[in-house]
Amino acid sequence: SLYWKRDRALALWLADQRRPALDALRSLLADQPDDSWGIDRLYEWTTTLENPEAAERALRALRTRVPWLRHAWEVSADHLTGEGLVSRKVAFWREASRANPGRVWPLDAAIALCGAEESCPDTPRLLDEARAAAQTGAADDQDLLVCDELWSLTQRARRGPVPAPEVERALQRLEQLHANGGDLG
Repeated sequence: SLYWKRDRALALWLADQRRPALDALRSLLADQPDDSWGIDRLYEWTTTLENPEAAERALRALRTRVPWLRHAWEVSADHLTGEGLVSRKVAFWREASRANPGRVWPLDAAIALCGAEESCPDTPRLLDEARAAAQTGAADDQDLLVCDELWSLTQRARRGPVPAPEVERALQRLEQLHANGGDLG
């Protein structure tokens, strides 16, 4: 079972049998690639035994095999560092979007990142990309898109006036989402 495999990997790690623990963890992720605990430990333990670059290679291999694993993308994004971090993260989330056509969540991450950065010019293009993805996506993608549009609108409103027709369209989308039983939270 999943919990037995987790417990075994953790027990090996705690017993200072680090390489067998990492092997046991990789076995767990071969069977259960969507295990968030395992994904977190993969990065942490590979970094400890080798280095962050090896940990990222391990996550990249997992994302290549199972690209819809949002948590694997999030862990990698959380560990990006260096110059031009915002634009590098936006490019990273666009890569996730290409690997997950028709899904809004990768673009949502980029939009949230850009929304917090006044100097990020990519938000309008990202919203257009998210709208296109939402056309073929699931219902939760539509909900996420409405949330992204509202987020962008509020960020713009903090910097200055937003034209009334845009506000009205956003409110209509929000009402439609609510009427359809959607949830923003």
